[in-house]
Amino acid sequence: SKALFEADRILRNSPYKDYQPRYLDPNLYTGQSSTLLEFKDWQSIYLKDPIKGSIAPWTKAEKAYYKSLKTKKERYKYLVIRSGIRSVVIDIPYEAIGAVDEKGNVDPKYEKLYRIVDDNKHNLRSSLFHNEWGMAAGILGDYKYLANDMFQNGFNARFIQAT
Repeated sequence: SKALFEADRILRNSPYKDYQPRYLDPNLYTGQSSTLLEFKDWQSIYLKDPIKGSIAPWTKAEKAYYKSLKTKKERYKYLVIRSGIRSVVIDIPYEAIGAVDEKGNVDPKYEKLYRIVDDNKHNLRSSLFHNEWGMAAGILGDYKYLANDMFQNGFNARFIQAT
């Protein structure tokens, strides 16, 4: 009950207790009573279209760092981490990203994790299930699951997370 009293005290003393959200007036009145100008300010910040075909623009420092990476494995790991892909079906530590090298050899530290993913990625309970385990395999380094030629996606994390 102490936690409930503490929560109630916090709510009563909150500076936001009388907060009323402001909505866009659908009648679009002009003049002082209009909310259109406030809405346009909000819209210009939050409703910008993303740049076509990219996750986020690369800075010169990021591009230089990427080019400084020597192996495909290092570059792959950097791209996966930068794109923000995360698996929802199994927790993959950052150190395990790209644990499979170009020849298909699995890092011995993460072999058990790779076996779990490998056992599940071909289980076709549903398309979503297959895609999620495939994405986990892609995060571990099996690039075929992130570069799907059938849809001409290339390395497109947002498409994969949307399926």
